[in-house]
Amino acid sequence: MIMLAGFSVVSAQWIKQKVDTAASLRGLSVVNEKVIWASGTGGTVLRTTDGGKAWKVMTVPGAEKLDFRDIEAFDASTAYILSIGNGESSRIYKTNDGGNN
Repeated sequence: MIMLAGFSVVSAQWIKQKVDTAASLRGLSVVNEKVIWASGTGGTVLRTTDGGKAWKVMTVPGAEKLDFRDIEAFDASTAYILSIGNGESSRIYKTNDGGNN
């Protein structure tokens, strides 16, 4: 911490997050300081509810060949995931239970 004329300035630190996936991540949605969702290649979706200490890595059933380019989350349970591709490869998925279904 640096003190400047009675004001304290806090410098931010980058903290590397360990996530067990080979997916190339494309989408990110930060709900709050604890809940974060990400999406990527191979139908991959990630979610943390503890600020990144632990990540749940999921593959949407039947979407293993899809490229999720965007994700929009509203809370720890609800998120929309966008797949972009030709024809049937363009899809939107929704989960209401944290990615279990």
